[in-house]
Parts: sequence; structure tokens; C-alpha cells
Amino acid sequence: MKNIIQKVLLASMVTAAVYPLVPVTLNQASASDYIGTVPQPQYSTIATYTMDKSTVKDLAANMRALSSNTAILAETIAPIIATRISPVLGGYVSAASLATALSVNSQLSTEVLYAADHNMRVKVEIQDLPYHTSYSTRTIFTAVN
Repeated sequence: MKNIIQKVLLASMVTAAVYPLVPVTLNQASASDYIGTVPQPQYSTIATYTMDKSTVKDLAANMRALSSNTAILAETIAPIIATRISPVLGGYVSAASLATALSVNSQLSTEVLYAADHNMRVKVEIQDLPYHTSYSTRTIFTAVN
């Protein structure tokens, strides 16, 4: 038994000493080597809308005012109550809810606030994948002149 351990130790030491001198290339296989590249589906635009400058400024003002945690809580409760009182009032509250929701998303918030500060319009683009899922829709806000 002692003889076998000595041989294994000697083989390990020789291998460790020779390994840096001999280039060893390992063939690392990945899944794409076997199945090829899978094309990703492309988003297609299903709706576009351009907000005018005054709407962007109003939205930005509401976003700045409604960015606290209390406003986010009010966003969920206020439309329900306002719609029961009056459909017109519900529309105004929904606009405030949109402002609150946008203020939470930093990328969309930055785009709208930049457009408002530079007197620009905002193009809203709604995109979806060829197959619709609950997570496939995305909305893109772009500041335009």
C-alpha cells in the first residue's frame, strides 16, 4: 500500500512540474456547439403616440411631485375611489397614477424629465413580441424635437 501511495505521489509531482511546460488545450464544449445559435424574436411596434410639449411639462411636474412612497400608495387606491365618484375624475386621477408609475421607473423618468427641461416632446412607443405573454410588452419613451 505504501508503494502505491509513493507512485501516485511521484506521478502527481511530475505532472505538476511538467504541466506549465507543455501546452494543454482543453476542448470546452457548450450547448450552442450542439444546437447552433437560436435566433431571438424581434419586437414589433404595435402603437406610437407623441405627447406635445405642454403635456410633457405637466407630466414631469406631476412626476416630480408624486415620487414619494405615500404617492405610490395613493396611486393604487385613488383611481378606484375616483372612478366610483365620477368617470371624469377617474381620468384625472389615472393621469396622476401614470405620473407616479413613471417616476418609479428611473429610465422613463429621466427621459420625460429631460424632455420637459429642454422643451421637447416625448414619443411613446409600445412594442410586443410576435407571441404575446404577460411580460412581452415594453413601452419606450423617447425625447424628440
